[in-house]
Amino acid sequence: MNSRRRFLTVVCSFILLFPHLSAFAEEITDEIDVIGPVIGHDSITHAVPAGETLIINTIITDNAPLKEVILFYREAEGKDYQSIRMKSGENHLYSGAIDGHLIKPPSLDYYIQASDEAGNSTLRGYSFSPLMVRIIPPQSESKEEPHVIIPIQETMPIADLTTENTKKTEEMAKPSHWHKNKKRWIVGIVTGVMVGVLISVSHSMSDDNSPVPINLTTSTGSVTDDAPIP
Repeated sequence: MNSRRRFLTVVCSFILLFPHLSAFAEEITDEIDVIGPVIGHDSITHAVPAGETLIINTIITDNAPLKEVILFYREAEGKDYQSIRMKSGENHLYSGAIDGHLIKPPSLDYYIQASDEAGNSTLRGYSFSPLMVRIIPPQSESKEEPHVIIPIQETMPIADLTTENTKKTEEMAKPSHWHKNKKRWIVGIVTGVMVGVLISVSHSMSDDNSPVPINLTTSTGSVTDDAPIP
């Protein structure tokens, strides 16, 4: 009998106190923030030249004020991460700039951590599985090639060149002065040689000095000489 009374007393007390317990639970739930920040960031797919400042942007939203947003980064497969605090901008935008002297090939590892005032934290990427951006060597400065001056020969117009070649061909086709008078030249040379021989023989065989005229007629003219009679 006593046990039944106690049970009924507990049930009645719970029914009477239930509205107050529900309100108290709602107050506790409202005061405690269990929702972490939401990080909106797409990994960088394009290559970045080495030596240039790298700016990483992200959009972060939360139902409570944000405490801080940290960007962690390191060289490819490095051991220790370096970190910088990302700066807030308009429309929930946060940006972090990495100095150019830290941007080296072949790649850069990074991840983002956002924390709110309630102590909730959210990560985009992890220290053991970071995001990666590919780094390429800087483009070499183009060296100015030495200016080389190539002499250009003057060229004749096609019409003048054709006329000039035609004239040269005609001149080469014309018989030379030697070819025109070839026969006369040969006869004259032979005649002169014969005359010289006869004069020489006549002088050598003559006993006296009486000259005997010798007349030779050629196609080029006549030759007269006085030679002693043998």
